[in-house]
Amino acid sequence: MKIKDEYFSKKQTDCLKAVFAFFVILSHIWAKIALDFNINNFFIHNLGRVFSIMGYISVSIFLFLSGYGLFYQYKTKGTSYIEKFPKRNILSLYVINICMILFYSLFYCCQGKIFSFNEYLQSFLFGNTIIPFGWYLQVAVLFYILFWISFKFTKSDKHKVSLLTALIIIYCVLCHFVFEISSTWYECSLCFVLGILFCMYKEKIDFFASKCNYIFAYALALTLFAVLCFLGSSLETDVKIVLKVASTLAFCVVVVLTAMKTNLNNVLLSFFGSIYLEMYVLQGFSIKLFRSEVLYISNPYLYVLAVLVITVILAKLSHPLFNRITRIFK
Repeated sequence: MKIKDEYFSKKQTDCLKAVFAFFVILSHIWAKIALDFNINNFFIHNLGRVFSIMGYISVSIFLFLSGYGLFYQYKTKGTSYIEKFPKRNILSLYVINICMILFYSLFYCCQGKIFSFNEYLQSFLFGNTIIPFGWYLQVAVLFYILFWISFKFTKSDKHKVSLLTALIIIYCVLCHFVFEISSTWYECSLCFVLGILFCMYKEKIDFFASKCNYIFAYALALTLFAVLCFLGSSLETDVKIVLKVASTLAFCVVVVLTAMKTNLNNVLLSFFGSIYLEMYVLQGFSIKLFRSEVLYISNPYLYVLAVLVITVILAKLSHPLFNRITRIFK
């Protein structure tokens, strides 16, 4: 098959982030609607189920693209990138996490809600957070730390990735068997490694893909994802976790194959992609605000519209702050 040039350019990946950021937000909106509203509509109900599935697999794309981007920077800049990594990447992201903790503390305080010392401690460390859906920030910071350890203290690229893979698998095992936290915290973790591997072997993958039948490869990847996703959502044993993990990896392959033949580069998606992180961390504010005593929207359709619009506006307004933090640590 013929592969589109630069299908994983920054503009293309920004557009992908935008698409899946909206899927994540819609999945969280649906969860709120399912909890608060009584909608007996067959189409809306099944659309909500689709959004629910798209929520967790969309996060897998964020981690995949994050792994891809980190290794691409390392491959381009070499060891100097790793030397500056703690300050430039880890610390800047952690400061953003602190800013969001303070923001949501003020938001909850205005509603008379006070958190315990332990809840704040976990918010600043790991395992829970007062930031709605903020687990992603904690996992991202942790994975950045594991990435730096792996790439700082080993020599060959294969050893670096092997150590990182082992550390992330240990993290998954600890989350499931020791800490017993929700699978949301780890079911997409290996996509971070997959993104690194994809970047490492991209030329070989592109060569192999150019020799394959695109329709057959795409149908195979999509079928594998659908089967794994269905089984992972249906079973009630620990095997479902393994299947959900496998489904996130299969979905990343589907997205890569889609990107190879699709041009997503447009101004609107690029704009949303540039503020995807802000949209992610601020969606919880809008979701909770419009079902609070301050502002209560009873119409579900108006509620969805209000959440999306205000989330985008807040994300755009906070973007200069996020950029400022990033520039300070650069």
